[in-house]
Amino acid sequence: MIETGDTELLSDGAAGDARDLRLGAQIDRYTIVRLLGRGGMGTVYEARHTRLTRRVAMKFLLPELAARPEILRRFDNEAMAAGALEHPNLVAVLDLGRAVDGAPYLVMEYLQGEDCARLLRQSGPLPAPRAVDIVLQACRGVAVAHAAGIIHRDLKPANLFVTDAGDGSDQIKVLDFGIAKLRPVDGEAATGTGSTFGTTHYMSPEQARGAADVDPRTDVWSLGVVLYELLGGRRPFDGEQPLNVVHQIFSVAPVELETLRPGLPAGLAAVVAKAMEKDVARRFATIRELADALAPFAAPAILLRNRSQDGGVTMPTPVTAARPAQARGPRAGRRLGTVLAVAAVVAVAAFIITRPKVVQPSPSLAASPAAPEARVEPPPVPRATPTPDFAIDPPTAKVSEQSGRSIAVTSTRARSRSHGLASRASMPTTVSGSASAPVEAAKPPFKLDPNPY
Repeated sequence: MIETGDTELLSDGAAGDARDLRLGAQIDRYTIVRLLGRGGMGTVYEARHTRLTRRVAMKFLLPELAARPEILRRFDNEAMAAGALEHPNLVAVLDLGRAVDGAPYLVMEYLQGEDCARLLRQSGPLPAPRAVDIVLQACRGVAVAHAAGIIHRDLKPANLFVTDAGDGSDQIKVLDFGIAKLRPVDGEAATGTGSTFGTTHYMSPEQARGAADVDPRTDVWSLGVVLYELLGGRRPFDGEQPLNVVHQIFSVAPVELETLRPGLPAGLAAVVAKAMEKDVARRFATIRELADALAPFAAPAILLRNRSQDGGVTMPTPVTAARPAQARGPRAGRRLGTVLAVAAVVAVAAFIITRPKVVQPSPSLAASPAAPEARVEPPPVPRATPTPDFAIDPPTAKVSEQSGRSIAVTSTRARSRSHGLASRASMPTTVSGSASAPVEAAKPPFKLDPNPY
């Protein structure tokens, strides 16, 4: 079996008491499967929801405590308050009820893993980043409880449960909210199995004195003691009897943490010492102040994971330091497609505007294959008497009627003065007239050549 303070949890495969009448019984919507642990306050069972077949943990208060009205009232109030808390670092309280024999019970989420007390026994002192991570996660959960007006008052390694977060890293669950406040602080149940002894080592001085008005700083003290033990491998205040432990808490300074664990990051031991200040006024005022002081000693990945889970709260707690690159989503793909389309349209428009213009020949010019080519030159400088390129003899034309329309063609002879050669050219001339009044023109003194060139 595994000793965890006030409750003895059975190791995997260990059998429970065969005479336990609750085994196999159905209580409300739950069927009891096996005994998980027993202690001075109650017993814990694995159970299954009869319809959902979901595994849960059911904790029953001991019959002698259930017979006390004040205990039942406090149990109901604290259980309902704890049930309203929702946080990844708090064990979820799912239901509350009473068995047929009158024993009150809590239904909680079923956890797989081990508590920090067993982890210490198996592994010894933890690496500083892992120990700080465990306490930072506990700070996150406890801060939510403090905000709801609930003080745990029983924080210890046995109530910090380590599960797998799904990626191989630690996920811490703070256990026993509500039940912790039921523990007597005036010694009335000191003889119960671990009922006072397991708690005494982690009590603040004001809680050990039995002060009724303890505030959240008592939980700061307890987490400081837990971190001291996770790093140093031993409790700061120890003894064979609870009174010896209480005496040390009141008046004895613990062994310096750096003596137990040389090579710790500079400043970490000072943070632990401030959390365990005997004078409550010199202690961290809130659990968030403790978390802020521990943040520089956590691994970067732990800090990032803490901030992402915390929903923007500035208190450092477990999160992922460097988030892996994420694939582009549909919205990013649509934005990229829009940019590319606009770029393509701009490129096409620029090409159309800047490309050289091609001048198409006029249809009237294309229909006159016999017309001579003319060279276009820039306007000459004004001269007194410009000389034409070639001379044209006076034309003679004959106008004839063609289909009722007035069209006549004449021909001239052109002599090239620049080359001294004679050439022939057809020079079309259009004369307007009426079909009813033909005009006769003098016949040319030569015969028209159909192909002058």
